[in-house]
Amino acid sequence: IYATRAIAHVVGEPRPAYPLPVALRDLSQLKVEGVGSIEDYRQRHHVAGMLVIQGGKIVYEQYAFGHAADKKWTSWSVAKSLVSILVGAAIKEGYIGGVDDLVSDYLPSLKRGAYAALTIKHLLQMSSGVQWNERYDDPNSDVARFGALRSQGEPAIMRYLSAKPRAHEPGTRF
Repeated sequence: IYATRAIAHVVGEPRPAYPLPVALRDLSQLKVEGVGSIEDYRQRHHVAGMLVIQGGKIVYEQYAFGHAADKKWTSWSVAKSLVSILVGAAIKEGYIGGVDDLVSDYLPSLKRGAYAALTIKHLLQMSSGVQWNERYDDPNSDVARFGALRSQGEPAIMRYLSAKPRAHEPGTRF
């Protein structure tokens, strides 16, 4: 449904993924105050896959919606975690001043509109306040439109993002 691309293998001798030891436990009915059971949470939030690691061992692994441990699927939010690691590395290496820098310092095409006052921290914490519809089943949602714009390149994406209105003050809502 969505445009994807495979990430090429490393050049040279590939290293296999480090397998974690498995000590599965049935955590599906474990209750957390204010949240309910893990199973309740997974159902309520339509979680496609959940992995719990404790003490270096996989203690819970569950998939839904046709996903499985041996199937390839888009990383979605996992990529956000990797981006935050890379931002930390860029700060350490001096390419980025810090998380309080304005996004528009690095992407000047976002100097107008709702993104103009946003910091890197706002984006990393997903608290930009920019109006955004991430309904994957809605062909008119922002995430669907954004996907279609990828083929038109960065200028089209930046124009789209610059035109987005602010729904909340930056840093106030997830």
